Amino acid sequence: MTRKERFFNTLERKPVDRPAFWMGMPVHEALPALMEHFGAEDMLSLKAAVNDAIWPVEVPYNSPPANHIACAFDFSTGVDDDYEERTLTNAGWFAGKSDTACVEEFAWPDPKQHMSFDECRAAIESAPQDFAVMGIMWSAHFQDACAAFGMGNALMTMLTEPEMFQAVIDRIVEFYLDAGEIFYKATEGKLDAVLIGNDFGSQSGLMVAPDHLRTYVFAGTRRIIDHAKSHGLRVIHH
Repeated sequence: MTRKERFFNTLERKPVDRPAFWMGMPVHEALPALMEHFGAEDMLSLKAAVNDAIWPVEVPYNSPPANHIACAFDFSTGVDDDYEERTLTNAGWFAGKSDTACVEEFAWPDPKQHMSFDECRAAIESAPQDFAVMGIMWSAHFQDACAAFGMGNALMTMLTEPEMFQAVIDRIVEFYLDAGEIFYKATEGKLDAVLIGNDFGSQSGLMVAPDHLRTYVFAGTRRIIDHAKSHGLRVIHH
């Protein structure tokens, strides 16, 4: 059974020789120890050693300093926010705002200015095609909404100014739909799946009540998933 067959059969609950496995995306600092342990020389041989079925491809997004679609929004309010040290707890641009008209006053990035059709296509074509190729889109609209206000402010706004919270999170979803459209069209026929994700929980439970997630968050999640599926992609949700 090929890696792709194993991947699709696992998702479709069809017979497999073994379930499809993905090692994830180890941080750079972990790679030397992994390579040594498994006797691997590069990422391809490491994946072969652990029977990995998936080859992840980061969505090319060119916007310094992070150059990462998960850091597309600059909600900072003057605090130096290094990508690796970023936090959702800092007050964001929308902290204290309650008039939904101000949503369009924020400098929302335009994916067309930061994404190249050719770069997206090249990134996918460089992936070994015997793997299931998965685009790493993230589309973490809930986490971004928390950053937009600062997490404490965001969760309070969700309860005290629900229309304001909804307006911001909906605008974030529109960004990811626009970015996805560029990436999915550029990689048509070459991409098998897409990874999206949000963190909804802490070490001990959900960050907010399930009903609040259903009311304010999951409609956006559904739009992002449906959009990817409309392009024939499988969706993995982190």
